[in-house]
Amino acid sequence: ILSVCIATQGLTTIVVEPITSFLGFFSFKKGVNPDVVVYPVSSTIADILVTGFYILTLALAFKFGFFGKIALTIITLIYTFFILASLLKFRKDISYLKVIKEAICGVLITVAISAVSGFSLSKVKNKIETHKGFIRVYPALIDTIGDGGAIFGSLLTTKLALGEVKPKLTAIKDNLNELRQIGAAALIMYIAYGIIASLNSTFINFFVVASTFLVVFPLVMILSFFTAVATCYKGLDPDNFTVPIEMAVSDGLVTLVLTLLIALTIRV
Repeated sequence: ILSVCIATQGLTTIVVEPITSFLGFFSFKKGVNPDVVVYPVSSTIADILVTGFYILTLALAFKFGFFGKIALTIITLIYTFFILASLLKFRKDISYLKVIKEAICGVLITVAISAVSGFSLSKVKNKIETHKGFIRVYPALIDTIGDGGAIFGSLLTTKLALGEVKPKLTAIKDNLNELRQIGAAALIMYIAYGIIASLNSTFINFFVVASTFLVVFPLVMILSFFTAVATCYKGLDPDNFTVPIEMAVSDGLVTLVLTLLIALTIRV
């Protein structure tokens, strides 16, 4: 199981990192703000790829016998060696070590939040699964809110790094224009999701989807802003915390709010 986890991460990283770099360079050359493009596109691609690689490594571990396990072990050892070699090579680089320390902290916080979200989902998933309309759009619901928060967080961390925004809570008023634009785009997408969820069903599905957006979106934006400002104020790099924490929380919030609204408005 440990090899499956490491190999999945390794295969995904090897593919996703070049894609992310390409998106950043390409969008910048075309005059598009990378903060708006890179994370939403790369995260969606990563979700698909990590699922595929997870299935592949599971097959190597449990379906293809001895040779599958050998292949899995080789992939795991190569990736582990690469990581350890990188740590050894840059062990005296202060900037590298700072990123490692902050990233570990950010990952631990994210894992804790994801564990709570996963436990909550396991308790309420049956409520969602009984309504096929919501199953059709559920992945898009959590992805869109998360991407919206990631865009806002990325824009904000860039402004903080450039000194265009001070790490103060009152600075949110200087970012209302970006919030309106992100909110408008996400709302249009949620309207489309609501229509899809209502196909072969009732209009109440549309109401539930739209209401989920109205409840969760402001909370996620506030969380992104607070996390970016708080980490910057404490002398940490907000890029290592803002998006991971926001994404973990948004997934759980969308699931819980959607389930609550289904329970309150729809009778099975």
